[in-house]
Formats: sequence, structure tokens, C-alpha cells
Amino acid sequence: MIEIKDLSLTFKNADEDHEALKAVTLDIPEGCIYGFVGSNGAGKSTLLRVISGIYRPDSGSVTIDGKAVYDQPQAKENIFFVSDETVQFSRLSVNDLKGFFKLTYPRFDEEVFDELVTKLDLPRKKPLSQFSKGMKRQAIVACALASRTKYILLDEAFDGLDPAMRRLIRTMIVDDIFDRGATLIVSSHNVTEIGELCDKAMLLHLSLIHIWTLPTT
Repeated sequence: MIEIKDLSLTFKNADEDHEALKAVTLDIPEGCIYGFVGSNGAGKSTLLRVISGIYRPDSGSVTIDGKAVYDQPQAKENIFFVSDETVQFSRLSVNDLKGFFKLTYPRFDEEVFDELVTKLDLPRKKPLSQFSKGMKRQAIVACALASRTKYILLDEAFDGLDPAMRRLIRTMIVDDIFDRGATLIVSSHNVTEIGELCDKAMLLHLSLIHIWTLPTT
């Protein structure tokens, strides 16, 4: 499970310090779909980056299966973070992405990746810079599912997708999570989207945190 205890993080800059997270305490059980919901700037993306080991908190702790993640490559092999930005992959093609993540994740499944790319009808040789925002997101989600990690973190995962593709991606993700007993954390400012997808959710707004269990349908 993921355990977050009294987590705080402030970004310091020349003009004014920005308190991004303040005393966040949260447990995310194994095998669930957990939602972070809140307005833009509430700290959802920052919290995902701390959980995935990209940011180091100023105080408090984050452990996954009892182990710290920051600066721990072996722990990060169990986590795939899908950022809301894909600019770092702009020069890569879908085939390049497969090669890159094969080196990064030892359990990367090429067969699963090829099946997903075919299902999504993504061009394999064009650079992502020529993709639409939705197509870029589809390609990275395919990489996430093929990497077979225990934890998948999706930041605004459905942004830029049309309704039909949104349903397809959501079904692909949920089927994979249930089949493997993995854990999914997804952030969104769309309450309806979180309600349709998640077992539990956390509302994050400024310093307010509220956690609730969502009804199953």
C-alpha cells in the first residue's frame, strides 16, 4: 500500500514561496482505483510527483510497500507515472517509446504493447510531435499498461480525448487493473469522471483534504 504521513512541500522562488502541499496524510490500499480531485493548482500533480519519487518533500514521508521511493531506482520499477505533459517524448515515435520503456521496466510486455497500439490505431513511426494531444496520451497510457507495474499514476489521464476514446481508454485501464490486482491513482478536476471510475477519492483544495468512499455501480 501507499502511506503518506504529514507530507509538506513548498516551492521557493525569487518573488514568493508557494506552499504546494501542507500536512497531507493518506493511506491508499492495494488493488484499488483511487481518485485525486480538485481545482487547477490544488496540488494534485505535485502530490503524484512526490508519490512517484520525482519531488522530494520538505517534511513528512511517502512509502510504497514500506519502502521510500525518492532516489530509489528499484522502488520506482513498480511505479509508472503518466504526466499531463508529454513534451519530453516529442522526438520519439511509438516504436521508440517501446524501446525506451523496455530498458526502464524489466517486466515490460511487448505483446501487450503491440496489442494496445493496434487497438488504438496509432502510427508507429511518426514522432509524437505530429500527434494530437489525445493521441500522445494514448501512446503513453499504452506504455504504462505494458510496463506491468504494480502502481500506475495518471495525471489528468483523459484530458484531450473525445468521448468514444475516453470510454475505450478507461475500459482498457480498468480491465488491466482488475486482471493484475494493480493499484491505480488518477487525478482530475472532473468530479463526474472520478465518480464513474474510482473506488475512493480525495478532495484536495488549498489546505483542505476530504476523503470519501464512492458507491460501486
